[in-house]
Amino acid sequence: EELKRELAKPSAWPSTSGIRSGREAEVLETHISWLFFRGRQVYKVKKPVKLPFLDFSTLELRRHFCEEEDRLNRRLAPDVYRGVVPILRRTDGGLEFGSALDRDAENSVGEIVEWAVSMERLSAHGMLDAHLDAGEVDNELLGRIADVLVRFHANARTGPGVDEHGDPERVLANALDNFEETR
Repeated sequence: EELKRELAKPSAWPSTSGIRSGREAEVLETHISWLFFRGRQVYKVKKPVKLPFLDFSTLELRRHFCEEEDRLNRRLAPDVYRGVVPILRRTDGGLEFGSALDRDAENSVGEIVEWAVSMERLSAHGMLDAHLDAGEVDNELLGRIADVLVRFHANARTGPGVDEHGDPERVLANALDNFEETR
């Protein structure tokens, strides 16, 4: 609760963002993350949870998976993902989003207490559900989306460490495990 409250404050946001004053951030919550929105900036913080399908239970694991999210998602959205930044505890006790310069503890201006993925906020009007609601989804748009995905998958890495995740029996086992976990 402290993290959500502190990071929503305007004082938690970098002065270089041009949005350090004004309204608090909008906070959205999922079962594994908190997302903080102000202006064009979004920070995504992974919750300290351990579930059967993921482990964010330590600060080191959360940093690792923030870095992995940024690395993997940049492949399809390079203009959206801006890197991983630390969340610092200031000398006054408050929290703030750091910068890439603060990533090494010896260079930071405060104690690193958490990590966040930094992103460019996308327009809600550009989302596929908005296009569906507006009746703007047609075969041409779906074809353009499919072309991007086909090129992406054609160039994706394959082989040991990858192929076994697409095995039909493995996919079925994962799906059945999800139902069991939900139950």
